[in-house]
Amino acid sequence: MAPMAKGKEQRVKGVVFRSRLEAIGRLYGPAAVEETLDALPGGLAEGLRYHSIIASSWYPVAWARDFYATARRVCGGGSSFARDLAYEGANFEFKGIYRLMISHLSPQTMLLFAPRAFRTYWESGELRVVDRQDNYARAVYSGCYGFDYNIWESVLGVTVRGVEIAGAKEPRIQKLRGGGDGDHELEFEGWWSSW
Repeated sequence: MAPMAKGKEQRVKGVVFRSRLEAIGRLYGPAAVEETLDALPGGLAEGLRYHSIIASSWYPVAWARDFYATARRVCGGGSSFARDLAYEGANFEFKGIYRLMISHLSPQTMLLFAPRAFRTYWESGELRVVDRQDNYARAVYSGCYGFDYNIWESVLGVTVRGVEIAGAKEPRIQKLRGGGDGDHELEFEGWWSSW
């Protein structure tokens, strides 16, 4: 594994852990949830098991790295594991009034709010949408210290689900640069249909 890029590591909101654990249950069953909890490091496992991880509080990005690596190993997931888990977990995060609001936006309009939404879940770092057209966008995440391949994949999974809720059909995303272990940046582009 590549060393982490230098800089202050991110912190992540607790809702991410809770939604991903729920996604494991939906995708892999209750036994996988218990096996994941048993295999996680102490503080993270206890926080999830006893519900002391608070959705709106900040937690170390190292916990997210541990969570995805452990869950992927326990569930036998492949390279798309974190993306698939985050996609499913977004259904937990985007519910109620948030889902209603997103569903009334076009994918292009939703992208205007994406940088602010990113900062809802991640304490620092930046998302810039550098090109936004009908059925296409290109964006750059930067300053995301402490991210690894699994975390980047999870960010892309939430992105895909978000534009789907906003009406995009068959979204596809391609990494252009970054987005691996130790990278603090990711540039990607996405296409979708609107019919």
